[in-house]
Amino acid sequence: PEHVVNFFEFVAEEIRELMAHLGYSKFEDLIGRADLLKEDEDQLARIAKTKGVSLSGFFSSIPESKGDRAFLRATPAEGGGLKDDVVHVNGFSSDLDREMCDHPDVKAAIEKNDGETAVSFNIKNTDRSTCAMLAGDIARKYGNKGLDGNLNINMFGSAGQSFGAFTLPGMKVRLTGEANDYVGKGIHGGEIVVLPEADAGFVAAD
Repeated sequence: PEHVVNFFEFVAEEIRELMAHLGYSKFEDLIGRADLLKEDEDQLARIAKTKGVSLSGFFSSIPESKGDRAFLRATPAEGGGLKDDVVHVNGFSSDLDREMCDHPDVKAAIEKNDGETAVSFNIKNTDRSTCAMLAGDIARKYGNKGLDGNLNINMFGSAGQSFGAFTLPGMKVRLTGEANDYVGKGIHGGEIVVLPEADAGFVAAD
């Protein structure tokens, strides 16, 4: 651990030097500052694949934020205030897990711990770590051994990051649509199936 701590101390020191060179002392002052980014012509020319590549269109589409930093401030409704040190207030990643855990059939399946239960939900890509809270409810009652019965959870749509995180035995999660990275992160059992929609326009086996 001491080596890791030492490494990050060197990283922090180098970051301080780079920020000082730019004339800044806080990360907050750099967030969103696309005007500080510049293409390195030498690097572009050094690699054959990047010759002729221009990033100007990418940089020009980013809103100017040098003068207006209001986007960093949390509003009073979000739990923020007027203090300069309020940068961002994180809410819950989504309400889908709560909806899932509060579903009467899901509650009954966990309590009964037997047989087959099936439920269906729509999902969008801002729903992150879906199923993690449900896995937590199951683990609190039965530990990591999960359920004796099967809880079939059918999802439809585009799942956010870490879909099916920490699933346990007895959880059978099926997503029709698409998923982002880290599907099944920390999986301890159960089953996760992801398949494209019927009109996806491609063959999944390819």
